[in-house]
Amino acid sequence: FIKKGIVDLFYEPHGNEDMCNVQLSNNDCFAEECLLKNWTKNPFIAAARTDCELWFLSRANFCTILHRFPHAKTIIMEDLKNRSTWDSLAQEISTGRLRENKK
Repeated sequence: FIKKGIVDLFYEPHGNEDMCNVQLSNNDCFAEECLLKNWTKNPFIAAARTDCELWFLSRANFCTILHRFPHAKTIIMEDLKNRSTWDSLAQEISTGRLRENKK
């Protein structure tokens, strides 16, 4: 969760370190799909563009929250449907459908 600041996300397999694929800012979040799907490797690299205040949860804490509050997973899954997910973003980049932002 980005409390404040700007974060650029780069798709690692794309190979062009000068290309920012997505830019996130205050109140945006990222990587929750990695926790939900138990990914072992995240194909994205996050880089702070400005001074940032980031909040994070460990996988264990994330799973505890989902266990104690099952409706939270439903809310998160609905949110993921309403925006580009890691899977869909990776697919869009690899097929050239996503117009990349220059850094």
